Amino acid sequence: MKLSFYLHKNGAKYAMLTSIGGCISILGYLIYILNPLQLILDKLLTFQPGSLIFKLWTQPPYEVLAKIYIFNVTNSEQFLAGKEKLNLTQTGPYVYQEIVHNSEAIFNENGTLTYKPIRELKFRPELSVEDPDKARIIGPNIPLLGISSYMKNEYGLFMNLGFSSVVNMVKSPSLTNLSVTEYLFGYEDPLVELASTYVPSWIDFTKFGILDRLMSIDNGNTITMHLSTNTTSKDDILYQYSVDIFNGSPGLKQWGYREDIPEENSPCNTVEGAFESGVFPRHLKENTTVRLYRKAFCRSTSMIYENTDYTSSGMKYYNYRIDQNFLSTSEENPENKCFCKNSKKCLPKGFGSLDPCYYGIPIAMSQPHYLNADPEIRKQVIGMNPDQEKHDTVMKLSPELGIPIYARLRMQINLNVSPDQIVTSSKPFQGMILPLFWVELGIYDMPSYLGILINIAAQIPTIEMVTSYILGMIGALMIATVGVCVIRGFNQNRSDVESENQGLESSPFLSIPVQPIIRSEFKLLR
Repeated sequence: MKLSFYLHKNGAKYAMLTSIGGCISILGYLIYILNPLQLILDKLLTFQPGSLIFKLWTQPPYEVLAKIYIFNVTNSEQFLAGKEKLNLTQTGPYVYQEIVHNSEAIFNENGTLTYKPIRELKFRPELSVEDPDKARIIGPNIPLLGISSYMKNEYGLFMNLGFSSVVNMVKSPSLTNLSVTEYLFGYEDPLVELASTYVPSWIDFTKFGILDRLMSIDNGNTITMHLSTNTTSKDDILYQYSVDIFNGSPGLKQWGYREDIPEENSPCNTVEGAFESGVFPRHLKENTTVRLYRKAFCRSTSMIYENTDYTSSGMKYYNYRIDQNFLSTSEENPENKCFCKNSKKCLPKGFGSLDPCYYGIPIAMSQPHYLNADPEIRKQVIGMNPDQEKHDTVMKLSPELGIPIYARLRMQINLNVSPDQIVTSSKPFQGMILPLFWVELGIYDMPSYLGILINIAAQIPTIEMVTSYILGMIGALMIATVGVCVIRGFNQNRSDVESENQGLESSPFLSIPVQPIIRSEFKLLR
């Protein structure tokens, strides 16, 4: 009766505690199975109109800085007289913030996105070494040397003699003395003016500035990128956010890409599968190579995984470094073979031709200060001091979000002057590869909210696991507590019953010796 009364008195309370404990345990199990925080994050990072990742992509919140270092000629008279090697001194940095806006985004029915990136530069005087309007640079006359080399490579003696007469007529100098702003963004040159007047289909600008030409090529492009993974690909995770077609083609026709003969194509003339927008697939695996493409550099480049590391706050990231063979000769790196098909002579190790992207002018790309380049070319001039720490290209990539948290893209622009120059003012430079300037494109200050988001994304699996375990333990503890209370009540009731039974057995009424008394009474009656 007492046990029944005990259960009746506390049953409702125990039932409620058991129900709550069960619900908490089930909630912990569901968190473990369904990963709700990960689902919410996936929703935020789904590339669709209005989503967080789409807004970040449309106007990237990074502070991307372009640091420009220009090579200044310090012994012009001695060099032109043939007495000394060309002596170059690096000046800079002149810092410009690159502002990117991905405009006219169109979501296509086939799971791709078409857009037009717009890039502009904003001068940052507080980060620059001096005012580029006042600083002066003595450097090679790029239009003279570039056009004369183009003419020498593409035309015969008669055309070159005619061009030499034009150069003499306009008195084009071998070296120019310009402000940094003029050098980078444009100045009036008589050869450029003549070419734009009489051959506008070739030279479509009236002023020449080396950085202005780079920015011009990087703007006005139409890109289509994949949004979903390709289930037919062997490694479909690298398909998402990669280039599908660039200006109507999945490859670079200037390097021999043929849509009608796909077997002749190779990675060096294909941009499909490369990344251009700064967004990478999430949950990248270690040892994954990613290819980058930027039209100004006229080719895609591979970034090779090095190792995994963590920030001081525990955020995981992958270290990447540019493929050390990306500018090797075709003998050392067969994938570079297509870059030599349209040239009469392949460039030495460490140099990549940009001719097809720059009006046929023999512009050559290298790493800064001829890092990893042929040592013999480095000996042509004085002032090249390669340093891997300062001049290599590196990137740190968050695998959880697929965005870079640190990047230093470093490239140098050079002028490849053809040998046997006919133009008299070009002869001192013939057969040389002339360093012009190098640029470091870097991701610097990352918005604090983006850092918080990356940290949260990195900790979500741990948070969900710990939460599910804690909830499971709390629920189990509550159910176990109810069980202990019921068992204690049962034991207490049994103890009480046993005590009562023992009391009855020791009663004085049950201990009276009845039989002896009856016998004595019978004796008296007799």
